[in-house]
Amino acid sequence: MTTKQRTRYEVLLEDLKKDVSVIAEGHGTLDQANKRTQRDLEQRSDEADRRFMKLEVKVMGLDAKVIALDAKVDALDAKVIVLDAKFDRKFDTLDAKLSRIATHLGLDGAPQPPGRL
Repeated sequence: MTTKQRTRYEVLLEDLKKDVSVIAEGHGTLDQANKRTQRDLEQRSDEADRRFMKLEVKVMGLDAKVIALDAKVDALDAKVIVLDAKFDRKFDTLDAKLSRIATHLGLDGAPQPPGRL
């Protein structure tokens, strides 16, 4: 190998070393950026998990409240049915009494019982 060839190869080798160095530096920069991005994504994922868990707790609380309200509505429904039956009985009793009064007073077209005015 001649001196000229040797010098040329040394120059080429030096250029190649610089290129490899630039590539290595770029790789290191990309690696750091990738690690930062990964940490950021992990933090966001952790935050999303925390928020999801809070929502899940709230939904579970709401479920419990809905179940309690449903039980109360069922109880009120049962009470309304009882009150409706009582009202019907009272109304029927009142209707019968008013009918007897109307008959007694002759308001329904029936003759008055004898001896009463």
